Amino acid sequence: MAQVDTPETTTSTSYAALATAGPSLVIARAGDYDVTTAAMVSNNTNGGRSRMSYDIGGTGAVDSDAIWTAQSGGVSGGEGSVSRLRRKTAIAAATTLTAKYKTGVAGTLTASNRVLSVVPVRPSSPYGSSNSE
Repeated sequence: MAQVDTPETTTSTSYAALATAGPSLVIARAGDYDVTTAAMVSNNTNGGRSRMSYDIGGTGAVDSDAIWTAQSGGVSGGEGSVSRLRRKTAIAAATTLTAKYKTGVAGTLTASNRVLSVVPVRPSSPYGSSNSE
């Protein structure tokens, strides 16, 4: 697990790092992992959307892995603590997962208490595939 508590902002409408990048984790062994993202997020614009996702190595962050909040009903600046678990399969060894953030429409996203957690589900054997334990 990695955590960044500092509240920081972005107005980017595509996934980008915040001033204090991350959190990020390195996958030590290839395999399948449960990845949890969590954060306190808000947007200062009525109808604004705030999203947190993560890069997987050289593959950029995508909405399908994101947590997000949306302000509606004339509300601006609403804040929510959100988390999500996603199973990711066949992640290569030495792959870095790095959290990224975006606002879905004009406005300013604020994110704090950002967490990225990885739990092995089916890691590769440290002995290689030829070992019969």
